Amino acid sequence: MTSPATVDLSSMLRARDLSRQIPFSGAVDSSKRVHRFPAGMMLTALGRQNISATTLSYGRLLRAPEVAEERERLDLGSVPLGEPALLLECNQLGKIVSPYPYFTVLHEFGHALDHAVALQRNLSEPFASRVYGEPFHAVWIAALESNLVLLRAREMDVSMKRLKRSQSDREKLERDVKQDHSQQEMFACAYAQYISTRRHGHPAIVTELSGLRAKDWKNRRYWEDRDFKPVAAAVELALETYGLLR
Repeated sequence: MTSPATVDLSSMLRARDLSRQIPFSGAVDSSKRVHRFPAGMMLTALGRQNISATTLSYGRLLRAPEVAEERERLDLGSVPLGEPALLLECNQLGKIVSPYPYFTVLHEFGHALDHAVALQRNLSEPFASRVYGEPFHAVWIAALESNLVLLRAREMDVSMKRLKRSQSDREKLERDVKQDHSQQEMFACAYAQYISTRRHGHPAIVTELSGLRAKDWKNRRYWEDRDFKPVAAAVELALETYGLLR
């Protein structure tokens, strides 16, 4: 087995053209290292137009079984069998339409890494963050203890009590927040913000993070700097433990 390869995420982010395959098993730019990915990790990144937000939400990681299931409907013929795929909603020029393109890509990369580690370690769950005792699971625990999550839970409780909502609206709100606070979603958010902090001074990333932090409580998923420190430490320790941090 070859050793884990170093990949510079910014090379893909600069291009923002997802019509080609992105092989994570080869070094992209060794002069701008972020961290290493598991050996042999492959991901086909594809742009798609006019895919419902309920299906894609600007970005979606499809695990290998999902690629097989969705192969015809989503035109995934270019994705090798047995490999995952990253779908990103793009316009006709192949540019990502998300208002936060950098964080959309980084978030989905987080899911891809979470899934790749689970496969490499032959875990019982499709994402390592779901498995108690795994370093990525510890990232979720750190995130749950952050002010971001605690304040969102408090705001939801207040909203439920004060606002007149139908039962279906209440249930949807609870589902959405619960999903946001799931292991794999919290890890992907933590990973995206961790990587963004390692690209110091990148104006587009700074602008995107400011916008994401300014969202109302129902859609706020990223941390203020001080609140993020314990979460970032957990991400770094996890990458180091898996042998993916240089």
